[in-house]
Amino acid sequence: MKTKTFWVIMGIVVSMTFPVRIYSQRGTDADSWILRAVRTDTPPVMDGKLDDPCWKRADVATDFRQRRPHEGEPAEEQTEVRILYDDRNLYISFRCFDAHPERIISRLLPRDGIAYPNDNVDFIIDTYHDHRNAYYFQVNAKGVKHDSWQRDSNWDGVWWCQTAMDDAGWSAEIGIPFKTLRFSHQKVQTWGMNFSRQRQAGNERSQWANARREFSVTTVYKAGDVVGFENLDPGVHLEILPYVTGRREQTTEDIERRFDGGANLKYGIAPNLTCDMAVNPDFAHVEADEEQINLSRFELYLKEKRPYFLENRKVFDTPIQLFYTRRIADPDFGMRLTGKIAGNDIALLQAVDRVEGRPNPNYTVFRLRREILRKSNIGLFSVNKDWNGGYARALGMDTHLALGEQFEIDAQWAKSFNPDIHHDDWAGFLNIWKGTRNFEVYAEAEKTDPEFNVDQIGYAPHDPHIGTRSGGMWLQMRGRREEYGIDWLWLGQWMDARKDSDDEDWEWSWNPEIGVRFFNGTSFSLGVQRQDFIYAQKEYNVRKWWLRHNFRSNRIHWLSGSLYAATGDQMDWADGYFGAIRQMRLNTTLTPLDRLTIDMSLDNVWEYDPDDRFDEFKQVGYVRTTFLFSRELFCRVFAQGNRNTDQYAVNMLLSYEYRPNSRLYLAYNERRDDSAGDMKVTNRIFFVKLAYLWNL
Repeated sequence: MKTKTFWVIMGIVVSMTFPVRIYSQRGTDADSWILRAVRTDTPPVMDGKLDDPCWKRADVATDFRQRRPHEGEPAEEQTEVRILYDDRNLYISFRCFDAHPERIISRLLPRDGIAYPNDNVDFIIDTYHDHRNAYYFQVNAKGVKHDSWQRDSNWDGVWWCQTAMDDAGWSAEIGIPFKTLRFSHQKVQTWGMNFSRQRQAGNERSQWANARREFSVTTVYKAGDVVGFENLDPGVHLEILPYVTGRREQTTEDIERRFDGGANLKYGIAPNLTCDMAVNPDFAHVEADEEQINLSRFELYLKEKRPYFLENRKVFDTPIQLFYTRRIADPDFGMRLTGKIAGNDIALLQAVDRVEGRPNPNYTVFRLRREILRKSNIGLFSVNKDWNGGYARALGMDTHLALGEQFEIDAQWAKSFNPDIHHDDWAGFLNIWKGTRNFEVYAEAEKTDPEFNVDQIGYAPHDPHIGTRSGGMWLQMRGRREEYGIDWLWLGQWMDARKDSDDEDWEWSWNPEIGVRFFNGTSFSLGVQRQDFIYAQKEYNVRKWWLRHNFRSNRIHWLSGSLYAATGDQMDWADGYFGAIRQMRLNTTLTPLDRLTIDMSLDNVWEYDPDDRFDEFKQVGYVRTTFLFSRELFCRVFAQGNRNTDQYAVNMLLSYEYRPNSRLYLAYNERRDDSAGDMKVTNRIFFVKLAYLWNL
């Protein structure tokens, strides 16, 4: 209690030292955020220079205002946006004025690779004007593209972009085929759109409509309106992507050569319903998983990297993860149906996995979600895995309630179905969030029955045949000090309680945290973990300090990264003792050239036994180097090692996008084992893949 009292007093002192500032809500009347799209018979030449006569006839969206650092103030450097269209394409231009073009920072990166630092523009298109869902596009001054659909960053549409720089700043011309988008068949249409710009000089973020700190360009319901669209033709919406592959694979036992092929097909059954199919997909060109140090007693969660499972993956994300795509290892066939029917969002995924030496399991995942109120929804979720003689299933119901701009409730109930289990197999989750600019609180509660088990289809780890109940609350106060370049200064704390079904008492955790973030993205945070946890009827007391530092520099643009350091107590699940730990994890990104990026990561863990004697050192690390010869051609080398398991790997990839979404891949993957001190090759693959997209 004395320690808690100390932290409460410290919170009062900090809040008095850095008083909370209340912000007024400034902005322009919403009626001014209207732009007219103009039809043209002569489309612009896509060279980024904006000297075509058709652009002079277009209406102009300007008067961009700052979101950061000085909210609501006119942008230091203005931006102009114009919109044209013809029978086939939508055209958007950006004129980004800059009195000091030599300060423009832009890097050459692979598609979807836009990252700090970069001068860029981005915009959304709400084609159905439902104020909920939108396409998102981003372009930097080098013409590097990034796009997403309904916040799914893995969607890759077919569109074009060219940029140019001059003494007045830089400009961009963008062309988007109507068959890339989904929209209604109405003769006259209004689309929701918003535009924003990021200038590294001055860390300025400016925006056209609703330029407020809490409303970014992706806040769909705060977008402006674009009128003037008439007689739009959505096209056929048929994409066929066949591919052929060649592979030479060497293991410790054999060498195998194989030629193969497959295809992806995407068809717009209706303007709001799309079917995707994949036959014999091959993911050998996909980068290997990063090595991780597992400090828990549960399996590691692995990111999904395979393109087919990445697109539209978020529609299957729920608080209790009933479907985990990594359970599908090597599919022979996949089918996905996504869209909207009678006001309901639907998603259906079917996949047949390939399992050597066993019957191939079949996966069926169904998602139904109904939009309610202004920004809320309620949904159903079912997952089924069948194989010869067995099954694993789950059924769930979830809801997201947005009761105002800054009050949200998320809830989910789920039941698993497994052979010979007919009771105690439920799980539930509830989260309530309320926030303002200067204060945030959320509370959550979760319950898992002892026999709830989705290990075959999802990811919800807990000890077998042991149920849990838990609840927690996060409180955070925030303030801002512009005169010191401070974007946020916060003081927060997380408190929770948990009880396992085989323990008599509850375990408790209290985690206070203090931190600061500057306008350039640099941040520091310091926290303490106080935990009394129970395992196997025995109580342990954890005291742990940690520090996080995200570093960026306005002067040293080629260096950024993060540092995490911790020291304190831990349960060593691998060796079965309660001891001490020292941990340091460093991630850095170097950009010595605008076309060269080097990402490095090193994670070190020192473990000590109950007598504070050094026991074990664990280390994993990787280096990823990406060099772009052009926007279409890049080479990537990814090397990593795990000193704890003596496993080392290297992945090399040459990728050439010779036309939109059509690529040639050359890949080389190698794994080595150093457990015997000889760095023995255990697997070596050389892989070639050629894919060609027909967009009809």
